[in-house]
Amino acid sequence: MRDFDTFLKALVANDRQLADEIRIRRDALAAELTRTRDLRGGDRAAAVRTIVLRTGRPVLPIVGNAPQLDLNDHDSRVWRTRLERAAARLTKAARAVGRIDVAGHPQQLAYVGTGWLVDKGVVLTNRHVARQFARDRGGRYTFSRGSDERPVRPSIDFLEEAGRRERLEFCIDRVLHIEDDDGPDLAFLGVEATAGPKALASPIPLATSALRVDQQIAVIGYPARDSRIPDDQLMHQIFGDVYDKKRVAPGQVTAVSSAVLQHDCSTLGGNSGSVLVDLASGEAVGLHYAGRFLDANFAVPAALVADRLERLRRTPHRPSSRPQAARPTPAPGATRPPIDGAGERLEEGRVEDYVDRRGYDPGFLGVRVPLPTVKKRRSDVLTFEAHGRRTSE
Repeated sequence: MRDFDTFLKALVANDRQLADEIRIRRDALAAELTRTRDLRGGDRAAAVRTIVLRTGRPVLPIVGNAPQLDLNDHDSRVWRTRLERAAARLTKAARAVGRIDVAGHPQQLAYVGTGWLVDKGVVLTNRHVARQFARDRGGRYTFSRGSDERPVRPSIDFLEEAGRRERLEFCIDRVLHIEDDDGPDLAFLGVEATAGPKALASPIPLATSALRVDQQIAVIGYPARDSRIPDDQLMHQIFGDVYDKKRVAPGQVTAVSSAVLQHDCSTLGGNSGSVLVDLASGEAVGLHYAGRFLDANFAVPAALVADRLERLRRTPHRPSSRPQAARPTPAPGATRPPIDGAGERLEEGRVEDYVDRRGYDPGFLGVRVPLPTVKKRRSDVLTFEAHGRRTSE
């Protein structure tokens, strides 16, 4: 398994203490298999790989927002010691990490990724996660239409833990920013401040110090079963056949640039939007957005997140439609906004919605068709001032 061999070589080179533990466990297992003759060939190699990965890059459950560190004999004592030291910091960070659920998704998805509080009332996730339920419509964000002809209704559940039925769900009621394709894979979402008697946790502070290779970190998020992984049994051995629940996976930073942070924590598809937490400080060092099993993982560095967050704070809020249209009782004499047949509010067109349109194309049918002349109901034609001239739509 070439990817595994490369992964193991890098792990051994970058963490001497852990490498010594892995060698001891690997050699002990090999000797035991030789003595008992239990496994041969590929099965023997697979058993060794499993021990190495569970020792080197374990994945642990989070229950009550606390990492469960009751590791067994096959797991790493080195990581247990490190995670015990960081337990209070990881618990605080875990409270701010949630699973982004969706109701009415056209593909019948129940959830689309991970998000975490990066500022008061602001959830950070990936662009490709946000686009599962939101769109940028000419400078204004809207929630996509769902399977029930209503907008998709996103929310974030800050629990969704293994063995627990409790939920701590908050409505995602607006989209604040979705980065363009040529920028980092991030998006900011607005979340309601309370859910009944429950209030949001404190945001995870962004790291301000320079990142370094070999820095010890942990990913907190919601790994999902990934059909793209070629070795389903190995995935099962690492993740314990527990998916879509809050997990913590320790590892290290493996490469750093101004645009991308690479790490070697164990992740799967549902980890999109997960936070990378520095074990020493509890600060967020990055936003996970992609990975290749046993090869490399990629994240947006904290400095780049901070830059986009500061831009968001300086930029006037661009409105977005709410996922469910509220219908408050109007004051006497007030006029209700128009509502279409599906119950969604219709908003009047604004000048900025039209200024970048090319206008009528006489040849759009393949033959020339002149622009029709409006003779009746001329008041239906929208006219506006743009770039110093009067035009219409």
